[in-house]
Formats: sequence, structure tokens, C-alpha cells
Amino acid sequence: MCNKALVYYTSRFGIVYNTVKSQQTFYQGHTMKVSCIGKHPFNAIVATGEATHLNPAIHVWDATTMETLVILKTSHKGGILHVTFSNDGSLLGSIGMDKTFSL
Repeated sequence: MCNKALVYYTSRFGIVYNTVKSQQTFYQGHTMKVSCIGKHPFNAIVATGEATHLNPAIHVWDATTMETLVILKTSHKGGILHVTFSNDGSLLGSIGMDKTFSL
């Protein structure tokens, strides 16, 4: 059977909606509002960035188990605007909400 799921965020939660079972599960690792989301190109791994002026972090988590794999501290100011995995999934890039949109 094919598992089809939608992954999105609201407030400080990552949400995985299983379209077959019509059920939601929640990633609750963030303490600040989530500002962006990116999915790994091959695996059920998701990265979510925070919107905060002080030390925004990127959480990398498993969309199947909802477990945190790693929390990456960043030097972005004002939050994280965008996260994306490279085409082969080996790298993760982020863009900050600062004036120069730091990478």
C-alpha cells in the first residue's frame, strides 16, 4: 500500500497528515514559531526553521517517528526564511531573515 502524506507547519508544530488514514501526527520539538519547512528528497526527513530574533535553530526530524534527529544552531538574525536540502540530500541550506538574507 502506498503511504501518501502531507507535511506542513502551523505555529510551533510540524504536522504530518496521512491522507490514507485521515490522521495527523505532530512534531512538537520547537519552542518558537516555525517559519519554514523543507523535506529530504528521498527519505522521510524534514527540516523546520524558527522565527526568532535570538538564536534561531533548525530542527531536523523524522516524519515517520516524529523524533528529533538533530537541532542545528544558526547565526541568522531575525529568524530563518527558508531551508532546503540539496538534490542528493547530503546538504542542508538555510536563508536568514536579516537584511542581507544570509546563507
